[in-house]
Amino acid sequence: MVASGPGDLLDSASAAYRSNRLAEAKMLYQQYLDRVADRADVHASLAACDLSLGDLQAALEQTQLALRMDARLVKAHVLLGRIYTNTQQWRLAQESFDRALALNSSDRDGLYFSGLAFHEEGQLQKAVERFLKVLAAGSVEGRLYNHLANAYALLGRSQDADAAFQRAIQLAPDDPEILLAYGQYLIEMGRGNDGSKLVRRSFSLRPSPESRFVLARTLYQQAQYAEAAALLEAGGTESDCRVSNLLVKIYREQGLRQKAQAQIEKLTACLVVGSNATP
Repeated sequence: MVASGPGDLLDSASAAYRSNRLAEAKMLYQQYLDRVADRADVHASLAACDLSLGDLQAALEQTQLALRMDARLVKAHVLLGRIYTNTQQWRLAQESFDRALALNSSDRDGLYFSGLAFHEEGQLQKAVERFLKVLAAGSVEGRLYNHLANAYALLGRSQDADAAFQRAIQLAPDDPEILLAYGQYLIEMGRGNDGSKLVRRSFSLRPSPESRFVLARTLYQQAQYAEAAALLEAGGTESDCRVSNLLVKIYREQGLRQKAQAQIEKLTACLVVGSNATP
């Protein structure tokens, strides 16, 4: 069914956004605003599309426009905080989140994204406090427990981290990101067999460069050199210095000197490129 009136456009835009059809949602929100320009909340929705599409400048412009139209729009303050988080402007990000929470102290998005910003900045205890407030506000999501578990782990609170990871797995048993995070944590805690199973499952659900590398490193630690090498060789991640470094170790264990030397040369080139990119 083709959207016709403004209401139909808005419904279709919202449905597209929820389905992660971001380009379509952006187009429909813009078409709606071409007809009804004075909706601050819709400008904020368009900004959310721009942010998810990685267009920070467009997201910023739409968010600022929404706030000029309605300075009390909580969603817009949260979006502004997320934009500043993306550019690592931590003080401005938290100021925006604080404004959102001053308007609604139990706003889940404000608490959640503020926690993420604190986590990225390295203020782990503040991140934990924000995440716990999201839980207190009634949110029950695997991704939230995953972020809480990661913060606990970095704080050295292993029992809390393990409990949070287990809760995350219960809520989202097939989430590759959660499986990978918990698997890495278990491996670091000396529970390599349990951790490798989770990492392998994460990789089977959604192969990614990170899950491929972590699984290969685990296999190497378990002396399964042939499988580890095959996994990395099939990955197309030759530009990753970590991959070359690990392959050197694997090939040496296998007695493959020529292959090891070739990876040493790649590793040297990779490190040179990395040092030149550093200002």
